[in-house]
Amino acid sequence: MISLSMSVGGAADVMKRLRKLPPKVIEEALDEVAASQETEVAIRFERGHGPDGVAWAPLRPSTLKRRKSSGPPLTVTGALGGSITRATHNISSQVGTNYETARYHQDGTSRMKARPFIGWSADGQREAVDVLRARIAREVGVQ
Repeated sequence: MISLSMSVGGAADVMKRLRKLPPKVIEEALDEVAASQETEVAIRFERGHGPDGVAWAPLRPSTLKRRKSSGPPLTVTGALGGSITRATHNISSQVGTNYETARYHQDGTSRMKARPFIGWSADGQREAVDVLRARIAREVGVQ
């Protein structure tokens, strides 16, 4: 499973406040953040870019010649994009994949350029903190 943690301004304070809430509320809040990240990853497959917004490297001519169909990188069978899942347990949530070749696409190899799809974008991190702040405010009755 490829997984990442979040570190953005305000995240530590939000997580500290979140931990004071009932476990069920924490899990629901983190699942909401994970669902948002899962959607963000799906959009990357549609648009062909990484978490940093940079377009994925085009396929090499030798790869294009071998393929039986055309389409952007990482999308021909849909298996990798379809393998993205989220899991939330207690005070942790993950978005990732257990797809066999995911790591090679994410990080690249000596023969293949990286085409990262898992990871926080700057906007995604800010959105996650905003979602958690709003959930905390609802729970403690602050508007």
